[in-house]
This record gives sequence, C-alpha cells and structure tokens, in this order.
Amino acid sequence: MQRDDIERRREIEDQALELGSQRAQLHTGLSDNRNAISRLLEIAVSHGIPVEHFARLVGVRRASLYRWRAETDQGSTHNPKQDGGDNV
Repeated sequence: MQRDDIERRREIEDQALELGSQRAQLHTGLSDNRNAISRLLEIAVSHGIPVEHFARLVGVRRASLYRWRAETDQGSTHNPKQDGGDNV
C-alpha cells in the first residue's frame, strides 16, 4: 500500500469509529426517551389523558405504547430495533 492509501484508509476508519460512537449515543438516547415516555404514559392515563391522544403528542403509535407498557410491567429490557417505524 502506498502512503496515500494508508492515510485514506485511516481517515475512513476514523469516520467509521465516529459514526459508531454517534450510533451508540443515539441508542442510549432512544432507550432513555422510550423509558421516559412509558413513565409519563402511566401518569397521563391516571390523569384522564386518553392513550390515543398521548400517542399523537409523542409521535408514537398506540400499539407501541401498549407494548412498551406491557414490557415495563413485565420488567423486560428494551430492544430499540423493534421500534423502527413507530412514528405516526
């Protein structure tokens, strides 16, 4: 390999590492957000806010909210890969 090729390869690897780091941060943020939404859902329902209305407010399908609530009740761990396409 020539010096230019080695430098370019290193630049690409650095970019990949940065993207991987960003992805991990997003994953953590998504999990934290999902947990906060689940907690707030319980409070909202107890104060008479319909699940359908709450779902519109947070931009998540009702089915996702029900699933998250069931997972929270069962103490399940969250898998953000299952949340793809949940936006309204």
